[in-house]
Amino acid sequence: YYSKINITNIDNKAPDFNEMKRASNSAIKINVVDEKLKYITLNGRKCLNGAYINEEGVHTLQAADYAGNVVNSTIYVDRSAPYIRSNVIFDGAQLGIGYYSFEVGDAISGIDFVMVDGVRQDGYGNKYSINVSYAHEILIVDLCGNETTIRVSLKSADGSSVNTGNSGYNNGGYVAGGSGGIN
Repeated sequence: YYSKINITNIDNKAPDFNEMKRASNSAIKINVVDEKLKYITLNGRKCLNGAYINEEGVHTLQAADYAGNVVNSTIYVDRSAPYIRSNVIFDGAQLGIGYYSFEVGDAISGIDFVMVDGVRQDGYGNKYSINVSYAHEILIVDLCGNETTIRVSLKSADGSSVNTGNSGYNNGGYVAGGSGGIN
């Protein structure tokens, strides 16, 4: 004898985090969707659906249902601005004509993008460079939306600041001879 058993209600779908933010510069509400949710843990400690993650840092969220489906997610709460690492490039720096390298970073969430004079830059890892022949504005944005803006100007032979007016960003595009900043 043998019996045929037809099972149609197998739960092989893990709890769903898709409606929940993964990175923010403010509190993140835990929002796990599963009809048969067994538990949620935040950094290894049980917590409730609907609770808020307010502490700045990198957090591990795990959810499981009664069928044994488990899902993990990394959550970033980051209120800190990204930084630039350079001995010569800093906000207000006056630089001579030349080629300058710098590194950007963020202690918690990581770098989303870097723009120079309104143009998104491709760096090597978190390393970038600028060719200073006029003033520049460098915008660094992390994955949580925190920003740092660095403005550098060209230094003349006598040491005074020079604004050649050759950089600018206006109406979504690079403008040669623009205002020297983001409008």
